Amino acid sequence: MNSTLWQVSQHALRMTAVVPWAAFCAVLATSLCAVPAAAQSVWELTPYRIHVTVAFAPAVELTPRVRAELLAGLIHRTDALIGPPWEVAAAPAPRTLRRAMLAAIGDFRMQSLPAEATDGRKRHPPAGGPVEHDEPIDANRLAIAEYLGSLIPKRPPSPPEDLRSAIEDGRRLFFHEETGCSGCHQLPLYTDDGAWTADGLFARHDVGTLSPSQSGRPQRLDTPSLFGLRRSAPYLHDGRAETLEEVLTEFNPQDGHGRTSQLSEEELQGLVQFLWHLEPPAYDKVILLAIEPSMAGYRITARELDVRTRLFGTPVATSALQLGKLGDVAFDAVRGAFVPLARIESVEDKHVTLRLKAAGLPFRDNELAMVGPGQVFRPIIRYNDREGNAARIVAVPWTCCTVQESAAKPVATGRVRCKLYTGLRSPLSGRRRGRIEQLALGVVPPHEPSVLVLQSRSTPCEALAGYEVYAHPPDSKTTTLLGRTDYRGRVPVLPAKDILRVLLVRNGGETLARLPMVPGIEPEVVASISNDDQRLKAEGYVTGLQEELVDLVTRRQILITLARARIDAGELDQAKQLIDELDRLPKRLEFNHRLGERQKSLRSSDSRVQARIDALFSDTRRLLEQHLGPEPIEEVWQKFRKARGEAGH
Repeated sequence: MNSTLWQVSQHALRMTAVVPWAAFCAVLATSLCAVPAAAQSVWELTPYRIHVTVAFAPAVELTPRVRAELLAGLIHRTDALIGPPWEVAAAPAPRTLRRAMLAAIGDFRMQSLPAEATDGRKRHPPAGGPVEHDEPIDANRLAIAEYLGSLIPKRPPSPPEDLRSAIEDGRRLFFHEETGCSGCHQLPLYTDDGAWTADGLFARHDVGTLSPSQSGRPQRLDTPSLFGLRRSAPYLHDGRAETLEEVLTEFNPQDGHGRTSQLSEEELQGLVQFLWHLEPPAYDKVILLAIEPSMAGYRITARELDVRTRLFGTPVATSALQLGKLGDVAFDAVRGAFVPLARIESVEDKHVTLRLKAAGLPFRDNELAMVGPGQVFRPIIRYNDREGNAARIVAVPWTCCTVQESAAKPVATGRVRCKLYTGLRSPLSGRRRGRIEQLALGVVPPHEPSVLVLQSRSTPCEALAGYEVYAHPPDSKTTTLLGRTDYRGRVPVLPAKDILRVLLVRNGGETLARLPMVPGIEPEVVASISNDDQRLKAEGYVTGLQEELVDLVTRRQILITLARARIDAGELDQAKQLIDELDRLPKRLEFNHRLGERQKSLRSSDSRVQARIDALFSDTRRLLEQHLGPEPIEEVWQKFRKARGEAGH
């Protein structure tokens, strides 16, 4: 088993060694750190470095040999079918992560994990007590966090020039059979945790740091990864060792942590320096692969974590009917879970130009090209600190871009032209901005729905109930009613034939928001929009008042016309009755007072909604000025007085 895994690791290293020198430099330059300007020109020639972590469910037929052959087969198939664009390493999942992957691989979320998952730190318990967390963290979340933290490190400082010779000597000692360190801390992750021994058990070791059990048998421990030791002191299972020197000397009396007792002081310091500066490779992708027996053979689920954007992709589930097909189906699942990464090079109106990573490296099988027409990308903004580490990563909300038909073959230049769909005014910048990276991550078509939650922009967490939500495909005007939001402001959005859907949020016939989205990427998405209820109440009140105004203007005009006719006929008593009835009609001042009182009660904390409410009332006041002026009535009075004077009354 161990020799087979060694061959898998060495094959991955050999693949790295044969990559063209420029591309190899690009791999080093495009790690988790900010990419210097000099490396921009080789982005298209930079292969993806991918780590496949495999969780095997317990099964009699999945022997250690079968597992090792599947790991080696993933690398072989990648080399044969994909070639230069991918560099793959594969290893079994550590035990605790294996349980989490088999239980709920689809529930993994970076935001649900503790800080260890994103900053590469591993918290150790103090001697005699557990770690204190701000909130309860179950074992699965902590296992995921610690494992991902080992693969998503912060960039360490370069070792001083005067230590490089000692570090190299320490490296040789580590892999020399004299110390035996690499027997347990195996490549590629410097651990055999998750590996299986020939008798079908997990590899565990007695390193002399635990007391014997009650039966007198030695107690055994898992092998931790050695990545990031500079950030994980204190050491050992209970934190009793403050330094690496103590681990290899004071707490290694029986050479359980490697045969170090015979080393000279200089050799010991070289080994310590090698361990102190040991950091994981700069992976671009981590693909989690879970394999478990099912009623129809074997169920395989793959899910990608893009390291640079810290985003999990859509789980890809498939099945293999026979054990002999397991390797092929597992490779197809890994390939299906993979999504391309690009830099946003330019933004022009409704279009963006993307530069695709590894697009200049030829595929062995052209049908496996990463990008084709209709491919959807999500824009991601990454804010780096001065050392190039990720300080903050934000997925641009309600924004997607789609590869156009004419840009289906980007291999020659590494660039594709995409159409931009967004619900924001200015989601992206048209130029590079120092430590701010504008990236775009591909989308695997999900098969699960999302729940849209509408909340008030001005009053956080206030649900907007009764709002209509419609959807239509991009570049189509044919809308479909998805439903009305319930009392919690929720409405389900199901996947459709078109991956990208544009949602229209309406209230009282007014379109309040256009929200492009890919249903299923997140189980729940929250949209903060204007609470339009007050505007709708104002519109209802103003509409009723305007109808009342139309009726009043009509009645007034009829009375004025009749009064004039009676005056002209000399029927002044009847004319006086009509004029008195005119005087009893509501006046403009009364309407203005009612408008003012109602407007005071219809206030909104959203300035945009309030502006629309004010506009409704202002328009109504202009109508009052135009149609309820006193001049026509005064004119009738003057005519009546004149007629009465001529008649001698």
